Amino acid sequence: METFKVLFRSFFKRGRNNLIKIISLSVGLALGLVLIAKVYFEQSYNDFFPDKERIYMILSNYSTSDGAKSYEQASGAVAVGMKAELPEVEVSTRYTWLASKAVLVTPDKNKYSGDVVMADSCLFDIFPRPILAGDVKDVLSRPMYVMISDEIAEKMGGASSVIGQTFEAEEMPGKVFTIGGVFKALPKNTHLKYDIVVSMASVGHIMWAGSSTNWVGNDRYLSYVKLYPNVKPEDLSVGIEQMCRKYLPIQELEKAGVGIGYSFKPLAEIHVGDDNTKRMMLIMSLLAVTLLFVAVMNYVLIVISSLVNRSKEMAVNKCYGASEKNIYFKMLSETGVDLFISLIIASLLVLCLRGIILSLLGTTLSELFTIKSTLLLFVVCVIIFIVAAVIPGYLYARIPVAVAFRKFNESKRYWKLGLLFIQFIAAGFFVTLLVIVGRQYHFMVNDNPGYVYDNLAYCSLAGVDSELRQKALDEISRMSEVSEVTTCSQLFFGFASGNNIWLPNDDRELFNIADLYSVGNGYLDLMEISLVEGRSFIENTPSSKEVMVSRNFIEKIGKFTDWPDGVVGKSIVISEHSQGPADLYTICGVYEDIRLGIIGAQDTRSSVMFYNDKPSRYLMVKFHQLTPDAMKKVTGILQKVLPDKEIVVNSYSTEMIDRYRDSANFRDSILAAGLVTLIICLIGLIGYTNDETNRRKKETAIRKVNGATILDIQRLFLKDVNYMALPAITIGCIIAYFVANSWLKKFADKVDLTIFLFIGCALVVLFIILSAVSIKSYRAANENPADAVKSE
Repeated sequence: METFKVLFRSFFKRGRNNLIKIISLSVGLALGLVLIAKVYFEQSYNDFFPDKERIYMILSNYSTSDGAKSYEQASGAVAVGMKAELPEVEVSTRYTWLASKAVLVTPDKNKYSGDVVMADSCLFDIFPRPILAGDVKDVLSRPMYVMISDEIAEKMGGASSVIGQTFEAEEMPGKVFTIGGVFKALPKNTHLKYDIVVSMASVGHIMWAGSSTNWVGNDRYLSYVKLYPNVKPEDLSVGIEQMCRKYLPIQELEKAGVGIGYSFKPLAEIHVGDDNTKRMMLIMSLLAVTLLFVAVMNYVLIVISSLVNRSKEMAVNKCYGASEKNIYFKMLSETGVDLFISLIIASLLVLCLRGIILSLLGTTLSELFTIKSTLLLFVVCVIIFIVAAVIPGYLYARIPVAVAFRKFNESKRYWKLGLLFIQFIAAGFFVTLLVIVGRQYHFMVNDNPGYVYDNLAYCSLAGVDSELRQKALDEISRMSEVSEVTTCSQLFFGFASGNNIWLPNDDRELFNIADLYSVGNGYLDLMEISLVEGRSFIENTPSSKEVMVSRNFIEKIGKFTDWPDGVVGKSIVISEHSQGPADLYTICGVYEDIRLGIIGAQDTRSSVMFYNDKPSRYLMVKFHQLTPDAMKKVTGILQKVLPDKEIVVNSYSTEMIDRYRDSANFRDSILAAGLVTLIICLIGLIGYTNDETNRRKKETAIRKVNGATILDIQRLFLKDVNYMALPAITIGCIIAYFVANSWLKKFADKVDLTIFLFIGCALVVLFIILSAVSIKSYRAANENPADAVKSE
């Protein structure tokens, strides 16, 4: 207890710089520990499922003349067939998406929102969740019955009171669902995302009745198997081959040049094994370690800087019998108190900034700081404590007893320069990485995707009948603020379904395309998509048999046929649209390639679009000038025409920016880490410069007496720092190059990493460092030489 009283009194002593070292350590701990918790959270995906090591996703492997590809979806019968035909499979399940953020409307007109999937009764056998109400097997075996999460149930009145209630989904008009059970909502650290599970027995009421039992095509199902203990996926290869021969039309597939097979992906690799996830976790781990290392090194630097001031105190302690072990214990105690206070401040910072943390990392504090992650952070803090205590303890324990009777002149300058060197590496790394990430983000949100979306808004009309859609279209077209208006089935930044291409009188399945489905009048003009050859659709034509294709469709089709006069006017067969090999569509025009998806998640397939004289799912509105008032006016008209539908009018530009939210958050995380690192470095640098000016006070006074100018004195300090800062910043820039290059691999289009960019970043960091030294040394250079030497 006496030790802690002494520590408390010494906390406020002059020359200890306790406030500075605790604040810098606190900020570094807050950011560094949060990043480590985020990395642990990402690595814990799907860990909570029992027998996770025996659960596998079924992959569909297709080989065509266009190459071989694997997909994480399968046809409806595959999972069921594996359970029936492969004795190594303990249980299988499959589900398919029905709607994302669906609007659920109860009979009393209350509205709720959630992600809807349709699954078989074995879903909860492989991915179990606590059941709060209802019988899973019974509910998921009854047509039009659903299980809902407890989060939605609470909003509707509680788990016990929702059983038997009905609702409709706006995205599936006319379909009435009955709530049969409630399950505990899925945690955030899983790739599974659903709030409402519709029974597979409902398939015939919602879509094609054979969807869940077909073997070829309609591969929309996410399918999983759970193997018996000690069974490996390769043990199933022979059985899978036999199953394929039994159920697949092998001869027809071979005639079409198509091969189909199946393989497995372990549950543990679905998220954690993803290349982008691994890349981001590596970068975030590096950021966290760098932040913590810089914070700890700065703490050590400040403690070592107090060595001269505290040397007599340590020597006197030794005179009274203190051993090196006692000195070590004293430093351990001081470091422990400092770390404890810093952790309290760091915790308060994290608590106050929880909204920003949620925005940047997409996770709440309760999700980040679990029991397991807190134990990991405790181990990290122990390591920090050891590093922060042992180095100063070693140096302080070596102070000789004679210092009690004479002045101690040992400066430990090289220790300080070494610690600053590490901090400057971090500063150069963060600033350079921030500039690169910022430039890539700016490039992505301002890139030309092949169409123009300025002043463009859209609204989903899912669940609205054709007549009301047309009425809404007519009303909005009369607005003076509106330039053009039309409809389409697919938004370019969303996921496009695929269909296959055949040639007439040719059984070969050529290649898969991204199907944009139907568009309305003036669609290409509204989106400002360039026409390469041919013409646009003949409008107001019922049951049009025309199709438009993208430019790279010409290159694709050219591998299979020779059309020297071009593709315009030629006929093709397209799955889902053509009802047979004789049902042909004529190519009327070719439009310039457009980006489907976003940079980093781009669909590189050729695309096609069809014409429909009936309004499609999405209403597209081009304004003369997009303003909040114009958006509000459109919303008001739609609410008037569609009083029972929840209307949300979105800015296309805002949605595009939001699609790059992960990159923006990454940029902001780098910005926060970079600013903290730079501030910590400057704190350490100012402390070092202050110590050096005090240590060399008499030297600078003599130099001034001998004619040295203020600039000469400043140059004296700048030279030492410059020699050390320049190579350190260069190393930081080199590390930033490799880290940034790894991050940029996820993007198909990226900014160039030129040598001038790195030189510019290095010069900026060097300028900041030298400016801090110059300002601090100017004051020392201005002092009266007589004041410095009067004690001699």
